[in-house]
Amino acid sequence: MWKTNLLVVNRRFSVRAIPPPPPSPPLACHLRTKWPELISCFQHFQNKNGEFPLFNAPFPFQTTGTKDDENQAAVLVLLCQVNGESSLLFTRRSAKLRRHAAEISFPGGHVDSSDASFVDAALRETKEELLPADDFFLKNPIEILGQTTKLPSLRGTPVTPVIGGLFYELTKANIARTFPGEPKEVDEVFTVSIKRLLEVESSRELPDNRFRLRYGPVFPTEHGEIWGLTAYILRPLLHKLLRPVFVKQ
Repeated sequence: MWKTNLLVVNRRFSVRAIPPPPPSPPLACHLRTKWPELISCFQHFQNKNGEFPLFNAPFPFQTTGTKDDENQAAVLVLLCQVNGESSLLFTRRSAKLRRHAAEISFPGGHVDSSDASFVDAALRETKEELLPADDFFLKNPIEILGQTTKLPSLRGTPVTPVIGGLFYELTKANIARTFPGEPKEVDEVFTVSIKRLLEVESSRELPDNRFRLRYGPVFPTEHGEIWGLTAYILRPLLHKLLRPVFVKQ
């Protein structure tokens, strides 16, 4: 019996097609399987308001405020899976912006009158900044884990981080196509694995600031340094919530 690429021909010259190989199973989303454990860890730490406490009080720049207060903001700490690794998504702000130009941040922005909650604000701003296809988040909705206690920006704006998960398998090659970014606001959308963020964590001297903080956390990446408010949000989440679930000792 002789084999060709597509056919098997036997000695009687009858011909039958070789069946195609079964399709490869879709890559299981490790993040989805870890989500119940993440919920349990979040609930273990949450305060009486249902928030994840970033810091133990007292802390020099914790703040309060509700959505109805003026000048509030929300950001989305988005967990995703990239090439099989549990990761976090960031944006590098446009170098043409007047404030915080070219800095790395979580997607998000100011709460407006159309937002029913901080979650709504974080999701709206994320969609506007990442600029995915119109139906992307309809087909791949973000699962909300909860929100953390607030932190103020250097200008004093109370910022509420919202934690969410995207159960969609990304790759380094398709991130730019999936999330091209709003060019007026964002120069780049990228991800860094949780494991890598823990490996590179360091500290740096801060510029003069209203909170009189001399040193703060910093996370060097190939896309630039993550520092300032984003790093202050990131560090406690990495060590208290994400390391125990995704990076077993």
